Amino acid sequence: MKIKKIMFTCVVAALMTAFLIPVNAQIQDGGNNVSRADALLGTWKVRVAGTLTTLPPLDEFMTFSAGGGVVESNNFPFVQIGLAAGPGHGTWRYAGGNRFPFTFIKFLFTPQGEPAGTLKVTSVINYSAARDTLSSQATVVTCDTNVNNCMPLEITQGHATRIVAGQ
Repeated sequence: MKIKKIMFTCVVAALMTAFLIPVNAQIQDGGNNVSRADALLGTWKVRVAGTLTTLPPLDEFMTFSAGGGVVESNNFPFVQIGLAAGPGHGTWRYAGGNRFPFTFIKFLFTPQGEPAGTLKVTSVINYSAARDTLSSQATVVTCDTNVNNCMPLEITQGHATRIVAGQ
């Protein structure tokens, strides 16, 4: 009976060790105890500047959820160019190291509420564990309402800081 208890304890300890080693191997070097694959989770304030046009800097919020969802909104004055825009919705994934490709799409509308196409943004985020910040260069294209027939619009540079609960 005593040998069965010892064997059972050893098996449980071995299984727990097997499950905990991969988790500990993912801990960031920056001391913030965030696994690399989950480093983006949460909401970020992003400062965006255009590189091809005289696009004035704008601010946006991006929320990255577990499972790869992205929700985005920004303060670009679409009304000044005769459009309105919905929030951006998309996906992200972990690509190894500190790299995270993402894509989001938002619907564009005329001032009368008629569909006017879509705006698609693609990028690869570089995450800095030491500073808990993001940076990326994004490609912005406009497309038809089915996200086809896309035409280049802008290349942007973005830098983001995490929004921290309670601060």
